[in-house]
Amino acid sequence: MHIRKIPENVFSAMNFNDEFNYLWNPQISSSILGLGYSYYFEFIEYFAERINRIYSELILDKDLASDNDIFMKQEWQHALAHKPLNEFIASISPPGKEKYHGNVYDFMYINYKLYYEPILHDILSNDLITLDNISLKRGIKDVAIFESKTCVSSFVFFEQLFDGGNIKRILSLSNNLGILYLLAYHFVEEMEHSYVALDLYEELYHEKLWDISLVESEITNQSIENNQAVQYGLYAAKLLGVNVSVRDIECSSYYKFTVERQKYFINENFHPRLPSVSKIREYYINQWDNIWEPMVLDAINTKVATGR
Repeated sequence: MHIRKIPENVFSAMNFNDEFNYLWNPQISSSILGLGYSYYFEFIEYFAERINRIYSELILDKDLASDNDIFMKQEWQHALAHKPLNEFIASISPPGKEKYHGNVYDFMYINYKLYYEPILHDILSNDLITLDNISLKRGIKDVAIFESKTCVSSFVFFEQLFDGGNIKRILSLSNNLGILYLLAYHFVEEMEHSYVALDLYEELYHEKLWDISLVESEITNQSIENNQAVQYGLYAAKLLGVNVSVRDIECSSYYKFTVERQKYFINENFHPRLPSVSKIREYYINQWDNIWEPMVLDAINTKVATGR
């Protein structure tokens, strides 16, 4: 793992002005869902960073502690990278600072108060915390579930938009190469560090994350109504004046294939270190670092230089 930096031209290409175009993907519903992921990423990664302040002191394995340090540095950078885009779209309703979270948008408030704040309160208000704390375990488990799902979501992103020569098509059709780059950069690092969250949970609690009951609740019986990326995407659409329905997103190629791939990959004892999963992760990471990222940046630099 390593810490990647986003070139400044990426943010310039997003056009945070009257010329802003949310259609980073030619499919409207997939573009809206991508914006939902942007909000969800910023929110959940701040949550992960807060609980890391506690559990990092409980990691005894030096290699795992080192991996976790890079993992958290990547996550913190992700939250900061998504913030300019998210705050631009939500400029009429800027995020507020809560006691345990630095950026809670109005449309996240209920989720935050009902679910995340009680976890953070129980963890961060205790002077002495141990692994026996139920909320700490719940928080670490939530992050590991998020990382597992996002690892597979990343596969779909690159499979649909970049692999097999698709990159040339998306570069020609995207109306916001900056957002395209931001999501690609983020998904790459999610694939790269996804194993750390599961290693942490399984090392600290001496049990596998993915058992039959968790697969059933989180994967087999997952509901679009409880998908936070979908919820936040729908609100982003409202802010942008875009008429999109839940059904539109449910029928989008990205959502459909993400659900399908998660059901295929995430079963009992799933782990990003599994050879079948690790091979795909390594392939997409190498393709991004060596081929696709230079191509996207070249297109971005040309756009910024020419103003087209």
